[in-house]
Amino acid sequence: MDRQKKLKISILGKSYLINTDETQEDVFAAAHLVDSMLKESATKGSVTDDNKMAVIVALQLATELNKALNKLNGFESKIEQLNDLFQTEVR
Repeated sequence: MDRQKKLKISILGKSYLINTDETQEDVFAAAHLVDSMLKESATKGSVTDDNKMAVIVALQLATELNKALNKLNGFESKIEQLNDLFQTEVR
């Protein structure tokens, strides 16, 4: 496990100091993604409250994560099926 480190990130012009054991690159990439999504949401103008925008972006990210996990589970299932088929053929 990596050591905890403090990283300073900026989202919507506000700085945040966070403690994390994730890599600096991963945290900065995530902060950039969130910042970009919030800015995009702000330019659409349908929601102007920062808290509501944050919830909407969190839901968007959770939906994307859920889709990716479902795909991953499907791939893992297919790999298991192919492995079982391979094991049957090898015997």
